[in-house]
Amino acid sequence: MTGAIVYYVPLRSLRYADLAHRWLDRLPYAKRRAVERAPESSALATLAGIELLAHGARALGYETLDAAALVFPEGGKPHWPGGVEFSISHTRDHAVCAATRSVRVGIDLEMIERMRPEILRRVASPTELGLYGATARGAALLWTRKEAVLKAAGASVFDASEVEVHEQHADFRAGRWYFSGPDALEQCALALAFEQPGVVVEMRPAIA
Repeated sequence: MTGAIVYYVPLRSLRYADLAHRWLDRLPYAKRRAVERAPESSALATLAGIELLAHGARALGYETLDAAALVFPEGGKPHWPGGVEFSISHTRDHAVCAATRSVRVGIDLEMIERMRPEILRRVASPTELGLYGATARGAALLWTRKEAVLKAAGASVFDASEVEVHEQHADFRAGRWYFSGPDALEQCALALAFEQPGVVVEMRPAIA
C-alpha cells in the first residue's frame, strides 16, 4: 500500500539563524539569493519547509537531503531529481511537507479565519460552492483542495478555476486527483492530493 509522510511544525518554535546555518549555503545559488532577499518571516517559512523535507527523506530511507540538487522552477513545483516526491506549504504560523517515494503529491494549508467564501466566486463552480462554500471552513477546504491539486500537477494558481473539486477527488484537465488524509491542522484547513487513490497518510510533528 502506498504511503505518504507529512511532517509539520509551528514556525514560532524555530529560529531563522539556526535554519539558515543548516540549509542556506546548501541550496542552489538562485534559491539561496532569493531566501536572503526575502523578509525574515518568509525566509523562515521557506527554510522550515526544507528542514521538514529532510525529515521526510530520512523517514523514507534517504540518508540525507541533497539540498543542492533541489530544483525550484519559476512558477512551477519544486522537485528533487532522483529523490522523493514532495510538496511544501506554510501559513503565518505553520509549515508542512508531504513526502512519498514515487507518487506525485500536492499539499496546501490555509488559515480558516482568513478565508472568505466570496473570494472563491471567481474560481469555483456553482456545484463546488454548494458543496463547500457556505462557511469559512468550507471555503478554506475547497481552496486548499484546489491548490493541492495544482501543486501536485505542477500547475499555476491562475489555473484554479479549471480544477473541479468533488468530495473525494478532483478533475483537472485530463487527469484525476484523489484526496486522502486529514482535512485540518489546528486552526487551518489542510488538503493532500495524490495521483492515485488510497494513499495512506501519516502525520508526524517535527521536533524543533
